[in-house]
Amino acid sequence: MEGSQKRHRGNILCIALWMLSKKNDSTLVCLAPAVREPISMFGPPQKRTPQKLADFGLPQDIINMRLGTAKTFRLDGWGVNEALKGLLDRGASVDLLSEAWVQNHFGLIVWKLACYCRSWPDRFNLDSSFTPTAVLDQLCYRYEREINRAERSALRKIVEGDESASRHMVLCIAAVDDATPSVTVTDGWYVIPATLDVHLIKAVQRGRLAVGTKFHVCQASLHGAENGGVAILEQPDAVSITLHGNNTRLARWDEKMGFQRTPIQWTSRIRNILPDGGIVPGLDVVLLRKYPVVYMEKLENDIKVRRSGREELRAQEAHRSKLEKRHEEIVQEVEKALMPGGHEEFLDRSEMEREISARTSEMVAQMQRNVQVMFSIRVGNCRDDDSNRQEALITFWNADLPDLQEGQRIRLTSLKATKPSRDLGFEDMIQLNGTRNTISCPAPVMEPDSLLLTAYKPREITACADVQQLHVGAEVDLAVIVLAVSEAVVDSFKKYLIVTDASRRLIVVEYHLSMSPSTTASSPPFWIKVMSKVLLANARYKIHDHKLDVEVVSCPLNYTQAIITSGSSNQGWPLYARRTFHQLQELGDSRDGRQSENDASLVELMSRANAILMGMHPSL
Repeated sequence: MEGSQKRHRGNILCIALWMLSKKNDSTLVCLAPAVREPISMFGPPQKRTPQKLADFGLPQDIINMRLGTAKTFRLDGWGVNEALKGLLDRGASVDLLSEAWVQNHFGLIVWKLACYCRSWPDRFNLDSSFTPTAVLDQLCYRYEREINRAERSALRKIVEGDESASRHMVLCIAAVDDATPSVTVTDGWYVIPATLDVHLIKAVQRGRLAVGTKFHVCQASLHGAENGGVAILEQPDAVSITLHGNNTRLARWDEKMGFQRTPIQWTSRIRNILPDGGIVPGLDVVLLRKYPVVYMEKLENDIKVRRSGREELRAQEAHRSKLEKRHEEIVQEVEKALMPGGHEEFLDRSEMEREISARTSEMVAQMQRNVQVMFSIRVGNCRDDDSNRQEALITFWNADLPDLQEGQRIRLTSLKATKPSRDLGFEDMIQLNGTRNTISCPAPVMEPDSLLLTAYKPREITACADVQQLHVGAEVDLAVIVLAVSEAVVDSFKKYLIVTDASRRLIVVEYHLSMSPSTTASSPPFWIKVMSKVLLANARYKIHDHKLDVEVVSCPLNYTQAIITSGSSNQGWPLYARRTFHQLQELGDSRDGRQSENDASLVELMSRANAILMGMHPSL
């Protein structure tokens, strides 16, 4: 109830002012035109030197006019006090007007008219456009809109607590303090200070953000009114709006200020995202790759374990067995209390069942697992070329997003930019994290021809013999047969596999485990066996070992998905890999496995694979 009252306080106040104005018959005589011309009709503003403006007859006080000086400016001796008297003479209510209101709008109007005269001196001249009558007409217009009609601007609604600062709006730089540096922003009706991040401060120092610059902002935040809205004219310096590089974009010079019809400001170029630039309001991209779901469990002593889907099922089964065993112990403990010679704490069977239920609930709460679900996707620009090629890695935690398909155009909201990753192959990518406000929005469907303009490439199997031609960090999908498996390396989270395919080129696979065998004695058994056929999706080319003359491929738990088959069925294998599966089947069915006299047999390949393992780790 209290929150609802705060939310509608400003509207109720405006309605009350409107009713009071009607009661006092506050009818203004306004000479402003009924239809206001948009500035887009005047053409883009032209930047002219002070000398050029002086040649048009503009005085120095108008050439150098700033918002701070506009509030106290006098037009031939006519200033704020005279403007207040002029409004009252035209029918404004003395009970609804304040000197602060008049001074605020007087300064903004005078500054705006001076900007018009400087930008279009051939259209706006001093005799007709910069006069007390012109200022008073616009004051009457604002009085009618804001007081008689109870219409409020974007910044006033935000400061008074009736709208969120996260809404998409267009603001303008009203003043710049080069010493701080800091800026004051306006929606054309009111001004408030703005706090800038390091990226926007640099933009101010470079002159990209200057007085008169309009910009889009979305997902901003308001500071100074956390306990409820405040009157915007009572404490103008107590409230500020915080802006970040990722939620701010330059707007057209003729963009209408205030709230915008489109709720989200979409970013379609990944290169525009700044690593420490705050929240990205909206991202319009193409999904290049989906990575497997990973389960992160926090154990005692702050030990964190990452598990694949297969390992998580094993962990859930083990945890379920522990709960069942502990439940049986609780039942025995409670029943033992009823045995002769024991302390009879229970009056009947129902009380005993309640005690068992209470102890079981307490036990379940104490033994509850702390597991978070995470998964990542790699995205690219909807339109990609050599000069605009950029990708991003987005990680989601406990997110409930719809099923996303590779090659699909997607739109995501409220993503937080983070520092670049150190993972192999992702060092140069923008890193983003989903937030609790992240949602997936419908995106326009891309035509097949348009999809060719993106960085999306359908999945395909890379032959082992072709891996050496890739650059370090390249992502590959391998369909291989396992020739040798290392024992667990002490104090390591890895196992090593020697694999090959129909090309008979040996590859070393560095397979990452969820937990080091030395950390726990209950680690699940390793399920990749010799002669298993394995699809390794999203593996990474790591290095070429010149000593052993083999390529090393890394399979991080976060990104690589392994599909293992021991028999002849290719169930679970995607369509693009099934042809290679049949080739692996033919290779494994024949111990000789030769296609020509120059080919090595499978037995020879296995012997070579074991020799490579010994060469890598003599302890094995």
